[in-house]
Amino acid sequence: MNPSQITGYASLERGRRLTPFSYDPPELKDNAVRIAITHCGVCASDIQAIDDFYNITDYPWGSLPRCVRCCVFHKTTASVR
Repeated sequence: MNPSQITGYASLERGRRLTPFSYDPPELKDNAVRIAITHCGVCASDIQAIDDFYNITDYPWGSLPRCVRCCVFHKTTASVR
């Protein structure tokens, strides 16, 4: 495992189980911080995104930086790095 990569879980297709997924972290902007997530919850809106309930989900879904603005897996415990 590459220590600079981010590892999480993603749904690779509509309605599929979450599977391990890794990607390179985005470059931080001046007003951003890097966090280390230790725990994460899943709520009904996450399940709706996995199932593409509103026909708006891009896959793989769940761990990509662009999904952060969608509040996916927003119930997290983390520390600032």
